[in-house]
Amino acid sequence: MTARQEMPKVGNNLTLREEEKKTMDEILQRAVVKVVVPTERALLQLIHRTIEFVVREGPMFEAMIMNREISNPCYRFLFENQSPAHVYYRWKLFSILQGDSTSRWNMKPFRMFEGGSIWKPPPVDPFLQGMPEELVKEDEEEEEKNKRGSLSNAQRGRLEHMIRHLTPERENVGEAMVWCIEHAEAAEEICQCLCEALTNNSTPVTKKMARLYLVSDILHNCSVKVTNASFYRKGLQSKLQEIFEGLHNAHNIIESRLKAEQLKQRVLQCCRAWEDWAVYPPEFLISLQNIFLGLVKRVRC
Repeated sequence: MTARQEMPKVGNNLTLREEEKKTMDEILQRAVVKVVVPTERALLQLIHRTIEFVVREGPMFEAMIMNREISNPCYRFLFENQSPAHVYYRWKLFSILQGDSTSRWNMKPFRMFEGGSIWKPPPVDPFLQGMPEELVKEDEEEEEKNKRGSLSNAQRGRLEHMIRHLTPERENVGEAMVWCIEHAEAAEEICQCLCEALTNNSTPVTKKMARLYLVSDILHNCSVKVTNASFYRKGLQSKLQEIFEGLHNAHNIIESRLKAEQLKQRVLQCCRAWEDWAVYPPEFLISLQNIFLGLVKRVRC
């Protein structure tokens, strides 16, 4: 004999759902979202660079990155909505769009959405607290001056450090590419630096390929709407014959046939990618391949 179940009263479920929604809304409004700055330097830099491009290109750029990097663990901050890194990313993007600078922002708690939770910004960088405004302004003016066509000593040092320690991993190459695009006003100097790095005979093959991947990544992204970014196409074109001659020399001194073949296939793969992207005319790309294969000598100016 089974126990008789009591039938629910009509209308109770609807009332219950309304009450639950009201309760959840009240909890949400009282909740405080505390923003914490990521301590991992590489992650922080990646978040900041992503924000810079989203601000320049719009929300479609974010959607494109999420679609392209869905399997890349470095971009988990875009997908893990509850993670501290995602919270920081959302706050920083909102802060920049509200007119805050990268180093100074409004410390007052706020609601990002009407009826939403209270967001509590992180403290301002303690290294900037107490610094007179005129000194900060002088530093910014000096940095702006250095950006006009050439790198400052610090920027040049950072570029050389990135190139020296570059590895073929996508994250590493991508980070260096973004830095180069952001400093496109000094594209001529950056192209020269890349050329020197790729023609150094003492450089291991793995590092040479990482640097060639960086060149390829820059070419693939030089059409973005960033001032002077398009100059990389012309600037690198003037260096590529010398670069491919250096790759030919590197290929010739490899003792292992397997490693030599691997280098050959990767270099030619880059050429095929550039052809697909229509970066340069086919005849120029054929000349690069011929120089690398030793079929012709490069034309010296």
